[in-house]
Amino acid sequence: MNSATMVERNPRGVGWMGAVTLCLLLSLFAAQARANVLEITVTGGGVVTEPQLGINCTSGGGTCRFDSGTATITADLTANPAPGQDFTGWGGECAAAGTSPTCSVVIEGEIGTPAIQSVSASFSAPTSNLSVNLTGSGTGSVQSD
Repeated sequence: MNSATMVERNPRGVGWMGAVTLCLLLSLFAAQARANVLEITVTGGGVVTEPQLGINCTSGGGTCRFDSGTATITADLTANPAPGQDFTGWGGECAAAGTSPTCSVVIEGEIGTPAIQSVSASFSAPTSNLSVNLTGSGTGSVQSD
């Protein structure tokens, strides 16, 4: 059905104008909708998870990106070190959490403004201090792999 047909059936054109107005309003709202995104970068040996949102980011995967569309979300992130690794801390939106293994991030954008939150998690091999005390007389060496 084209616009001429609609005008013939409704001489005042109210129905046709209402449909056009509704389409324009929906188009404007869609253009201003926000996109809420969480980007997570992992360095070292470990994984950042958020089971309810299905987030599972490892260092080998580059930057993980979770897009919630227009919904406001809270991501409760957990840093899990791989065997032989320590969690050394958060960065970005989770920097205030320091070395706590958990961090919560709320992602909420304004109409027309996307919310992109960035988080980083760092893992590294633990360090150990070695002390060597010489007793007696003699020579020798200490080596490490």
